[in-house]
Amino acid sequence: MSTASGTSGPPKAPVKPKHSSQLKEFLALGKKIFQDKEVTDYDQLLDSKKELEQRLLLKDQEFNEKVKEIDLLRSSKAEKLSKLESENKTLFEGFEKRVIALDAGKSKGAKLEVEVVTLRQKLAQANETAKSSKDDIESLQEKLFKYQNDLAKKENDLTVTKKELSSRSRELKGTVKDLEYAQAELDAQKTELGIEDLSDEHLATKFRALAAECHMIAKSFFRTQLPQELLQDDFWKELESSGFTRAAPKKTPLSNTIPAQCLRMATAERIIADKLCTHIFRKYYLPESTPARAVVNDVLTRLGKSNPRKEAIFRLQLLAAYEPDENSHLSSLVESTIEEVVGILDPLLSATGSREGFQSALRKLIDNAVKLWRSIQRSVTKGSVSNDPEHGSFGAFQDQDWDMNDEYDNAVDLAADQMMHVPDQSEPVISLFPQLSMGRNVICRGCALWSDQNTIVAASIEFGQLNFRNLAQGRGTQGRRDSDRRRLSLNGSSSLGRGEIHRRRREAHQETHLF
Repeated sequence: MSTASGTSGPPKAPVKPKHSSQLKEFLALGKKIFQDKEVTDYDQLLDSKKELEQRLLLKDQEFNEKVKEIDLLRSSKAEKLSKLESENKTLFEGFEKRVIALDAGKSKGAKLEVEVVTLRQKLAQANETAKSSKDDIESLQEKLFKYQNDLAKKENDLTVTKKELSSRSRELKGTVKDLEYAQAELDAQKTELGIEDLSDEHLATKFRALAAECHMIAKSFFRTQLPQELLQDDFWKELESSGFTRAAPKKTPLSNTIPAQCLRMATAERIIADKLCTHIFRKYYLPESTPARAVVNDVLTRLGKSNPRKEAIFRLQLLAAYEPDENSHLSSLVESTIEEVVGILDPLLSATGSREGFQSALRKLIDNAVKLWRSIQRSVTKGSVSNDPEHGSFGAFQDQDWDMNDEYDNAVDLAADQMMHVPDQSEPVISLFPQLSMGRNVICRGCALWSDQNTIVAASIEFGQLNFRNLAQGRGTQGRRDSDRRRLSLNGSSSLGRGEIHRRRREAHQETHLF
């Protein structure tokens, strides 16, 4: 009998037994025997044959049963083999997963080993830090013990200091009451004397507002076009006769161009400012004919040098004593100031028909100036004005203390070929509004028209382009005015020499120092 196959599948057909060939041989042998002469008993042979056939049949049946058993075994083996293969596959997949998990575990283990090494290093560092911290704690404990001792001493000192402070506080309260009483008495004396407390910021704001008002008046009434028929030599002579040309910059063209209008406006500002300095910004408003005026001036000057406080008290008492005279003189002083300003500017005002409007605006400006200046007259600190940008408040050259009005730049744009006429060094041409000082402190910077401003440059170019004949006939006095053009005060003749000009300038400068 053959062995079962190792592969699974349906059972194969029964296989013929290997003894079939032997059986055939056996049958052939039987036939040979029966044919043999020595065989005598044929029936016996037949019986033997039948017996053998029966035995053969039994063997065949047994063989078939064995074949069936083999097929059953093969089927059972195939099922077992299929089951084993399925189990093997499941086990292999499980093994595969375990291998993957093992690899991941190894990787994680390696990572954990690195982390363990790192943690060990950190632990070592922490141990070192803890050791160092322990030393620090011991040191800090020593310091803490020392500080506790110091604190105890300080608390004792604080207790003593509190007691002293309580005593000093009681003394201070008494001193404060004394100071309050002294302040009340001082305020009463100030009120009695008429002293006014003026802050520098307040004064600067008021003075700047006065300067702005002066500029707006000049702009409203003089930055205007003149009738064309007046732009002749005769009108220029009227301006010379009134004194306007002496106050105007040297190269002032007679035209309706923007530079010419701006210079007329600037000249009007200068004239108003000059008259304010001469008549309004004074020590006190007393007539020049007052008999004691020279004595009063001398006393104030002497006291101002030796004892400014006594000078202030004397000045305030003087103002109080002469208050009725001041009030009566002030009205005539305001009127005369208006008349002088209008007299100089009359040709321009008549040309534009704006005399009444200008007088009204000028009166309001002067009233505001008087109100401000009377408060300065009654301040403890001496106040003064300077209307000469070439010389500072105390006689030194101080151009840096004088501002410029940007409108005299913004009103005119210079062309590229005109820029070459801008001077390298800027100098003041005329004053537009005076500088205010309290004591030796400049409170409000003065304002001037400067030689490098666009209006001056453009007007100078226009003036140079005028017809020489008209210039010679209409402005023949121009040459005589060149020598004293830098003189910024309206007082004095235009034909003065430089020495006389400087002498009178110093006198005018001293006069504008009110206190």
